[in-house]
Amino acid sequence: MSTKIIQVRDDTSRPTMVDVLARISARSSVEASSEDIRSFIENDRKYATAPSHTAVIETWL
Repeated sequence: MSTKIIQVRDDTSRPTMVDVLARISARSSVEASSEDIRSFIENDRKYATAPSHTAVIETWL
């Protein structure tokens, strides 16, 4: 498992949900459980309401 911390600044732009879904749907296959998807949505909601200069921690297995 590796972890990296990404510093997100006020001026950082994020893709719209439409852009994200378009990229996902363009893939030949996507594996995710219902719980994974709910978790991603919840994390996005938390990020959207977080104060500026929020650090995002990504963990990859």
